[in-house]
Amino acid sequence: MNRLKLNRWLISLLAIIMLGLVFWPDDYAPSNQENVSSSEFDYFMEDVVIHQFNSNGEPTNKLIAKRMEHSIEQSTSKLSNPKIVYGKSDSGEWQISSEKGELLDGKIVKLINQVNIEDRLINKQTETSITTKNLSIDLEKNIAFTENLVSIKNPHFQTKGTGMEINFDQEIIQLKSNVKTEIYQNKAN
Repeated sequence: MNRLKLNRWLISLLAIIMLGLVFWPDDYAPSNQENVSSSEFDYFMEDVVIHQFNSNGEPTNKLIAKRMEHSIEQSTSKLSNPKIVYGKSDSGEWQISSEKGELLDGKIVKLINQVNIEDRLINKQTETSITTKNLSIDLEKNIAFTENLVSIKNPHFQTKGTGMEINFDQEIIQLKSNVKTEIYQNKAN
């Protein structure tokens, strides 16, 4: 009889445990995930192409990225292999690229790690290339800026300086300090 009471007691205990597990509130459930870090994202896109237009409906720039991960709470998108393309008034385009970047509030792009800016002609040849470590681009004002070292190279000269601002609408590049230029002589035939 003692054995029968023990079996009933064990079965009752097992039933209570199983009911507790089934109806336990999710808020109190143990989690295998650690706290959500700031690097979490709400959604992502791959092979992204975003076109921006001015008030007249004319294209101003194009943002291309291999992958974009967006956080709604932080209003930030992380970009993998971003490239921004600005058309030029006369011919060709500016192509700006880096390893990674961030899009802040849909207005500012911060390019990170070895930024390359190429002034490409219509025939896709690079006339001038600019390199710097990091670069911020205001997509509304079409202005790029950095405080880092900058190197500008083209077939006729090489210029280095610290800090730079580029106005894509006016096609003006301005170096801020410590500017040094080396001019290459044309070779006589």
